[in-house]
Amino acid sequence: IEVLEKLDLMPHVQDLLTRVLSGNVLVKDVDNEAGSIRVKLAKAKSGLRELTGLNETIMSRRERINKLQLNIQQKQLLLQQFKRIIDQNQ
Repeated sequence: IEVLEKLDLMPHVQDLLTRVLSGNVLVKDVDNEAGSIRVKLAKAKSGLRELTGLNETIMSRRERINKLQLNIQQKQLLLQQFKRIIDQNQ
């Protein structure tokens, strides 16, 4: 995620476009000049592959959330029962 947060392609794309419009880079050379942008895109793709849950369907994500919420509720009930037992024994 850190790689993706630090990745900002727009300045590089704008710079290339400015150089093309000013005549410093010919249109036929844009492919060569865009090499650094391609490298950054490859890093972004690699970073995205590391993220979990991107291939997860909405339905399976909702199911997982529901299971986690139920798990939290069960743990809260257990803690409340434990607290009652402790309070009764004091």
